[in-house]
Amino acid sequence: MGMLKRQLGNICIFEINEHVASSKVASKYKDSLLEQLTGNEQAIIIDCRRISYIDTVFLGAMVFALKKGAKQAKISFVNDKADSQIWTIFETNNLKAFFNVFETLDDAIGYIHLPENKNLKIAN
Repeated sequence: MGMLKRQLGNICIFEINEHVASSKVASKYKDSLLEQLTGNEQAIIIDCRRISYIDTVFLGAMVFALKKGAKQAKISFVNDKADSQIWTIFETNNLKAFFNVFETLDDAIGYIHLPENKNLKIAN
């Protein structure tokens, strides 16, 4: 399916368009993310709302790419299914200690607190 990159002010949003985000597609997404990151991003949001299943290999590939390619950026994940397997993976692997996880894009954008993003909203 692929990954869509959108720019909203100085926030870079990557929408993952996979229902099953597993080891089968992890390398493709990691490479795509690394290619698209400039290293100058101030904030990155990974939109996981279309994902119904994620494995630790895929998540590890995303974390690797983000840590390598976006050294100074504030990084957030969005998942609107609070009772989903994705939340369980984040909690089990203690990823909420390293990344912010939100249920809506607006919440993620609001958290970033960059002055120029004060009034930004995105249609869900």
